[in-house]
Order: sequence, then C-alpha cells, then structure tokens
Amino acid sequence: MARNDPEGPPDPAAGPAQIRRYADDIARLFKIEKERRRELQRTNAQLKRYAEDLGDTIRELKAANRRITQERNYNERILESSTDAILATDNGLTIRKINARFQALMGEPEGVSPVGRSIDQVFAGPNLWVASAAHKALVHGGVEQAMDTELWLPQGRRATVNLTVAPLQGHRRERNGLLLAIEDISFEQRLRSTLARYMTKSVADRLIQSDEGTLGGALQPATVLFADIRDFTGMAERLSAREVVDLLNEYFSEMVEVVFGNDGFLDKYIGDAIMAVFGVPFPDEGDAENAVATGVGMLRALAALNARRTRAGRAEIQMGVGINSGEVLVGNVGTTKRMDFTVIGDAVNVAARVETLTRTYNTPFLISDATLARLKPGHLVREIDLVKVRGRATPVRVYEVLDHWPLEDRDRLAEALGLFRQGLAHVRAAAWRDALAQFQAVLAIVPGDGPASVYAERCRRAIGQGA
Repeated sequence: MARNDPEGPPDPAAGPAQIRRYADDIARLFKIEKERRRELQRTNAQLKRYAEDLGDTIRELKAANRRITQERNYNERILESSTDAILATDNGLTIRKINARFQALMGEPEGVSPVGRSIDQVFAGPNLWVASAAHKALVHGGVEQAMDTELWLPQGRRATVNLTVAPLQGHRRERNGLLLAIEDISFEQRLRSTLARYMTKSVADRLIQSDEGTLGGALQPATVLFADIRDFTGMAERLSAREVVDLLNEYFSEMVEVVFGNDGFLDKYIGDAIMAVFGVPFPDEGDAENAVATGVGMLRALAALNARRTRAGRAEIQMGVGINSGEVLVGNVGTTKRMDFTVIGDAVNVAARVETLTRTYNTPFLISDATLARLKPGHLVREIDLVKVRGRATPVRVYEVLDHWPLEDRDRLAEALGLFRQGLAHVRAAAWRDALAQFQAVLAIVPGDGPASVYAERCRRAIGQGA
C-alpha cells in the first residue's frame, strides 16, 4: 500500500532494498508537494481573477446605481416641472406617484396624499369619467383622451381640463400601470371666452397659441373702421331707456356679426359707435379688403334691419362708415388692474375723422386714399375731396365706396360718376358755374345724391359771393 510519508531514515545496517524504498518515498513526497504548489498557484490565480471580476462587477453596479439615481432624479425633475397634473398607477390602478401640480389642482391639504389609494376612490361621483378613462386604457392598452371636460374639485370648485391616459411600459415592454396627465385649461377657456366677444374663434385660438409679443405691444399695418349711428341723440330723446337699449342691442348684433364674418377685431363700442380693426393681432395683406367688405355688409345688413323696423312701425336707422389704413400700435393698454387689447396711433385718428366726414358729404361710406391704395381693382368708388385733418400736415384724399349699390343701377350710376368727376375738376379750377351744371346733371340721374347735393350748394354759395 502506498504511503504519503516515509517511515524515517533507514537503519545504517539496512539493505539496499530498504534504502530504495525510502528514496522512492522521498521522491513521491517531492512530487506531491510540487503538485500541491502548482494547484495552489492555480487557485491563487483563479482567486485573483475572481477578485478582479468582482471588482469590475462592483464598479459596474455602482455606475449603474448612479445612472439609475440620475435617471430617477431626472424623471422627478421632469415630473415636478410639468405644468400638467401627473399621476402614475400600478396595474391594479392604485396611485403610486403624483407631482406637486396634481396636489395643487386637487387642493389636497399639506401632508395628505392620494398615493396608495385606488383611482376609483380619488375620482368618484361627478369625476367618475376620469376613472372610466383609466379602466379603458388598462383594458385596451391604448391611449385614452377627454378634451375640454369639467373636473369637480373640493370646496365646490371646478376646472376645465384635458385628460390623457397612457400605458406605462417596462424595459421589456411589459405593462407597468398607467400615466394620467391632466391639463388645466380653465384660464385658457376664460381667455378664449373673453376674446370671443371681440374676434372670431380662429383668431382667438391663434392669439392664445402665439407668444406674448403681440399682447405686449407691436407696431404693424392695419385697417381701422368706425361706424356710427346718425342723429342717435335725437333718436334717444324720443325713446324710453329700454327702447334705446333694445335699439342698440339689435343694431350692434347685426353689425358685429358682419365684422366677425370678415375676420375683423371688435376693438370697442363708443356710445352708439363701433370701432373695428382688420389685420390685428396678426398682419393680413387682405385687411383693407376685409374692412371694405365689412362696410358694404354693414350697409346691406342695415337695409334689412330697417325693413324689419319699418314693418314693426319703428323709425329707421341711418349710419356712416369711415375707414383708414396705416401703421398702428397694437397691444394691451391700461393699468395693472384693467387693460384693454386695442390699437392706437395716427391711423386710428384719421379713420375717426373720415367717419365724421360722412355727415359732411351726406354719404354713408367713405375711405381714405391709404385704404384705396391697398384694395384690389374692381371696387366702385368715387373721389370726394382732399381734406385737412387736425394734427396732420398732409391732407387726406377721401373716396366714397358704392359697392353696396344694386347691380341693376350700376349703368345709371356709372354715368353719374363720370359727371361728378367733371364737376369736381371744375371745382378745383374754381369754374363754379360749370361745376354746378355737372352736379345738377348728377342729381337728375341720381336724385338725392349726397355728395352732388353738397357740392351743388357750395357752387351756389361761391357764385352768390361773386367768385
């Protein structure tokens, strides 16, 4: 039987066989020891590799932990910086995470959180529609939305919100619950409701979505329209207070509808007058066309309104429309407590002056040369006068718009306009008798023509003064 250790050195008197056995034992022991050392070296090398691998693994774990922490912090910052109220649920629709905006929207007291509660508990009663959308998204695995919907809040408060419910997915695309985003559009709705009183919905939507530069103030081209009821003071004196209010409401309803129908902005009511602007808050190359179309539409709407008033035994309404184009300052004007979105500038003052000239020349519709220059060909107009406007060194040439005339009268009108132009040329040449003859010819074709009557009277006065 083989032994691992020799029995000891052989007796000196031992024979050669015993000495050989002892030598074999010693050789075997050296071989075993050598093998043990090689095994130990292999084990040490393996342990060293294990240690190095473990160090790499620990470093990778630390790096991964830092990345996870950074990602978690980043996600937390995104969550808290969102203007939407955000909440996340698990697959059982238990709320697991909310942001501060959600806490503020729902009006939860400090330290009270819906986290850990079921979404059916948080959104019950009139808010059950939120929980229903969450259940649908969980079942179908798609995005559910509810737009412009009322959310009931504590203390009887309400908010108009947009809701989006989307599934949450893990790295392996497994379902991890839901994410609900609630956008509070209450202010936007109030703003849109307010703006709807002054402009069309499309313009209001575009204004809300734009930056605040326009609201803050900007110089831009625009066309300004003033429309005024003739002899309103006299009419009001003959009516009761209720009748005056009814008259204005009826008149304004018709006129503002025409303004909005031509992409106009209702700037303000000034007593019985309307101020409308075209080309604001966003510049529009067609602003002058839209303004003139509004003036024409107003006169046609007034004719229909007067027909109804006549059938009802009420007095007719007469009006004047004046339009001017130019650069205006657009923006919020007022104090921190009350501001109005309006336009100011010389172009506005000239438009108001042009409207007052409708009384002077006894015509319902005048525009300035600045507006005429921005119109496309094809409008029926006639030059009326070159007038001095207070505060301006340059006079303004004004024109009468006749697009509202019936088509069947256009031939007769064209003849009268030719005679009127000749009469105006005679006036500027101080040929008063020749001018008077032309204006009388105009009145023979179009009896009661306002501008021709005014100029005929001027000619008579000039002739009477020996001019």
